[in-house]
Formats: sequence, C-alpha cells, structure tokens
Amino acid sequence: MSRIIGWFNRDKSQPAVSGTVGNVEFTRLDPRELKEVSVVAQALDNQWVPRSILKTMLHSRKRRGLRDVAGDLQPVVRAEYIRSLLTAQQVVVNRAYFANTAVVRQDHLPGSPNREAFKGLLAAGTIVPSLLYEDSPIEPPVFNVDPQGFASWQHICEEVRTQCVRLSWDDAENRSKFAQLDVRFRAYISSLSAIAESGNAQRLVADLGLPLEQLEGFKRRLREVSSWTAAQAGHVRRNDLYKQFIVAPRSNPVDGEYDPGKPFSGELKQLLDLSYAVNLPDALGRYALTPVDSLPRTSLQEVTVRYAENPHKVTAGELKRLLQREVFSQVMTALGEEGFLRSLHHLSLAEVQTVRGSNEWAAYIEEVRRLLADPLSFETRAGTIFDSYVDLARVINRVSTQARITANLERWTPAITLMINIGGALITATMNPFGQALPAQVAYNFAGNVAQDATQVVARMIIGGISNRGAQARLENSIDFMNAQMNNARQQWGELIEEIRRMQDQQREEQAAEAFRRSQDLYDPNINFSEEILAVEVAP
Repeated sequence: MSRIIGWFNRDKSQPAVSGTVGNVEFTRLDPRELKEVSVVAQALDNQWVPRSILKTMLHSRKRRGLRDVAGDLQPVVRAEYIRSLLTAQQVVVNRAYFANTAVVRQDHLPGSPNREAFKGLLAAGTIVPSLLYEDSPIEPPVFNVDPQGFASWQHICEEVRTQCVRLSWDDAENRSKFAQLDVRFRAYISSLSAIAESGNAQRLVADLGLPLEQLEGFKRRLREVSSWTAAQAGHVRRNDLYKQFIVAPRSNPVDGEYDPGKPFSGELKQLLDLSYAVNLPDALGRYALTPVDSLPRTSLQEVTVRYAENPHKVTAGELKRLLQREVFSQVMTALGEEGFLRSLHHLSLAEVQTVRGSNEWAAYIEEVRRLLADPLSFETRAGTIFDSYVDLARVINRVSTQARITANLERWTPAITLMINIGGALITATMNPFGQALPAQVAYNFAGNVAQDATQVVARMIIGGISNRGAQARLENSIDFMNAQMNNARQQWGELIEEIRRMQDQQREEQAAEAFRRSQDLYDPNINFSEEILAVEVAP
C-alpha cells in the first residue's frame, strides 16, 4: 500500500526565483514552496524491488539480477509512478531518473504518445525535478546517464519551464544538508543493534515475514551490521552496505545480484532501502510514498521526531478518540460487483491529467490537505476521506480506455485501517464497511519498550483491499497523517492501553447482547452493525 509520510510546519513567504541557462528557463523552488501534498516515490529508486519479486530473485536456482526481472518489475514501478501522480499534488523526481529510469524516460522520448502530456505535467508543476548539487536541470551529471534519455530531457527543458527544487540554492548550505542525509542514514544503521536488544525486534521480524524461530539469528545479524558500520571511517553509504551484506561478491550493486548466501540479505536490503528512501522527503519537509508490497515506515522503529520544527504534542486521550467506533462508523460504502482497474500502469499520462482535472480528485486532495493540517480531525474526517478516495477510484476506472482494460478488471472491496506507532510500539484498528470478520493481525508491543519521556507518534490511515476475498484491484492508498510527539510517553502508553482494554470489554459485552437479541428473535435484520473494530492483542 502506498504510504504518504510526514507532517511539518511550513513557511511559504519566500517567493520563487527564476533561473536561466542558455535558452532554458526554470523556477528555483525552495522546499517550503512545495505544495502541501507533495511526495517522493520510493518505487523510482533504481534498487527498489517489491517483496514478491525479491523473494523470487533470492530463491531462484540461477542467480538473477535486476536486468533479469525487468519485465516483471517495470509494470509495477510504472503503476507506483502513476499512483503518485494520482494521489498527490506534486511528485518530486530525482533529475537523473528522467534520463536513466525507463518508466519515466519513456514518456518524453521523441515519438512517445505521452510526450505532450508529460510536458503539461512538468509545466503545471505536477512533476518537480529534484537537483542534488546541480545549478540547473540540464547541467551534465558527474555519473553515467543514458545519452538518448539525457538529450531528450535537455530538449524538454528547452520547451517547458520546469519547477526545480534543491535542499538549498546556497551551495554551502546545500552541501551541508546533503551531508546530514548521510549522517542520518549511518545513525539509523548504527541503531540496529539497539533494535536487536529491544523487545521490538520481534515485531520487526513479523514485519519482514520471517518465522519466529529465526529471531535470534536475525538479531545477531543486526548487531553485526551495526558493529561493521561503527568501525568504518567517514560516511557509510548504501552501496558500501550492499557490497558487504547484500549483493554477490565482486558484483556491482547497481546490477542487483542479491546473494541468498549472505544471512538475511533480502531483509536487510528492505530496511536499508526504506531508511534511504525517507531521508530526502523528510529533508524537503514533505512525504515519502512507499509502494505496494513494500516494508512500511513503522518498521524502521524510529523513536525521535525528525525534521519537524515545533512538533505537535499529542496525548493518550486524543489518540483514544481516534480509535473509537464512532469514528469508523462514518465509513459506509458499497461497491457491489463493480470491476476496477487491476493495475494503474495501464493509464496514460493524458488519462492522469483528466483524472487530476476532475471534481473528485480535487475533493480527495482537499480532504487530505485538511487532515495533514489538523491530524486530530481524523476523528471527524475519516469517513469523508474514505468516501472521497472511493469516488476517485471510480473516476480512475471511468477515465481508463475501456477497450484496453476490459480484460484487466477486478472486484475491489476496500476497508479502512488506523495504525498508531508510539516510539516503535504499534496499535492497529481495522473497520470493515461490509460487515465480514477480518483476520486479526493487530498487536501492540510491551509497554517497557516505550520511552520514559518524549517519543515520536506516527498515525497512518490505510484504505486497502480486504485480503482473502479473491482477486483484488490494486487501488490501495494510505496516508501517514500525523507525525507528533508525546510527553511522559510510558505513562500515557499505559493509560491508552487500559482505555483500549476497557473499550474492548465494552465491545464484547455489546456483541454478547446482540447475540442474545438475535437468539430471542428481537434482532432487526435491517440494522447494520458493520462498524466493528478488530480486537487489539498484546504481543507475547
């Protein structure tokens, strides 16, 4: 499921500045000038692989690299790219991807049917090139790029005024901020030993899909990675860790020849990729869009508030209100037997433009924008956001070229889930608008793992297809709408858990009373008791 991460204060008082290089004009955006719902899509990272394909690569009899799985991988990456364009106001794209990433490059090459729509999305500031140290979008890179792709990109920049963003347009400050990204990445890798020593390691193993009997071995590997990182001089980059712990000996990390002989190489790759992916959007003060079939950000188990100025303070009482059934009872939708687009990679960029021009898209974005501005409004806004996303899904389906997708429709049965991460401890509540029982995959961690004083609180809403219902269209989306801080965290955690247990006891009593009424033929079959929240269980 796609996940939009973050919540920050922003100052937009600074005006945009124009830049000119030869006959190329562009706008120099300060990160604070990005729109509220702006994202960086992790799927465009040249090392991103969905878990299902990664598993195939690691368990193949013959070593398989990224080139070998390109046919399976590219439609998935394309679908995530289209998803980002449909669910955000702006998508920040590394400038190199326009030349080197096939799913992006294909839209602007001469003769591409998407070329005019691509230019339109650039001109509108929907697609925002991100520069590293370059002063302009056409500056020749210091690394190898596809020559045809880069030449095409240069021509595009001559035809369209792009809006480019850098961490800072002051060179010294920009270098300093990028150096901090390396520091932050290394700090996370160094913290893996602390995760291994905590009770939260068990939840990480569950997130990664490892059997519990591998817990001790995985913890040993986390300590080894952390110790190796601490012993290195200077910056430790992802490529260094790939060579040591993930890829085959003497292979180039860019080729993606992941080595199953290195313990937990696939699991470590997922952690490294996720930690790497969230750094830039966090530094920009916007959101990381993590793809379907990927590790969620909560798996990083971050315990500090990062890149947030004056973070919002949240209390256990406020979080309790977000978990009440009255919040979920607002979610009422029925899709019947409608067929929905199986994968978003079928959409053209012209169709994306049409969807983005619809009233339904504008309504959905406005609801998301309001939630990000006031996260505690989830208490009253959850149902409206859910319904607006379902309406948007219908528009996506309607806009798609029917003749092309007739054989690519599936039923979509969405549910809404709320996840609250408190310093690595997780609470999850799921509501099924159709009333069927869902498998309980809900847990919270031992309270002793929550920090004694202040800790980070992240809340996420997920709109996703219900599993175990057969085929499901891939229209899932999620929003990490709160990144706040809780003071006296351990005490408030205990109070929150007691409240949840009380709410569960009350729910069980109501269910027992309902069963009694049913047995006495007093149950009105026209009343829909579909707002059930699944039980919250204590992880052993």
